[in-house]
Amino acid sequence: MLLARKEGNLEDLKIINADNLLYTSLGETEFIIKEILPIGLHIFCGAPKVGKSWLMLDLCIKVSKGVFLK
Repeated sequence: MLLARKEGNLEDLKIINADNLLYTSLGETEFIIKEILPIGLHIFCGAPKVGKSWLMLDLCIKVSKGVFLK
């Protein structure tokens, strides 16, 4: 199983199976927005025209300014 290719250098590629992943001890989760948005990749989806883009824009502006979210 090939997950990623780094300019033909496969020595840096580490592949793990589900058993190893299941029993791997992970560190504490770091949050960008406390208890709401952890660091990482997320899919933010919903029905059309409900304000997803405006919500993400508002969150990005507040996080960049360091504004406390209620």
